[in-house]
Amino acid sequence: MKDRYQLSKLLDVFIAREFASRLPADSPLVVDAVDPGFCKTELVRNIRFPASLGMRLFQFLVARTAEMGSRVLVWAALGGRNRERELNGAYIASGAVYEPSDFVLSDEGLQMQKRIWDESVDILSAVSPRFKELAGIYLKN
Repeated sequence: MKDRYQLSKLLDVFIAREFASRLPADSPLVVDAVDPGFCKTELVRNIRFPASLGMRLFQFLVARTAEMGSRVLVWAALGGRNRERELNGAYIASGAVYEPSDFVLSDEGLQMQKRIWDESVDILSAVSPRFKELAGIYLKN
């Protein structure tokens, strides 16, 4: 469980970068990976005692309100006017664009990004057979 948070953010970055790379040049869409930060929410409601006590204390000391976290999402959706190229495929946190890690930019990272994309398309196509068809219509291969 300890590594899952970091891995989920990495997957988010890979999916956003690959999705953005497959959009046609004239697409009005901007795809980015947004991190609202650690927010006070009820996501921790099912954590059992004594871990729940530590998590609640940690929330009290360092977490943002959910409303503050939502500002990052709104900024990513609306705040990039005339910055679409910079935001497309970017990792955004605290109202700023962060440079991807060396691993994400490496050849190995790019191969992993494409593999994750392909596997995600296969999984989603198994759920909805039209997914692959629609992706083929609207995205570059």
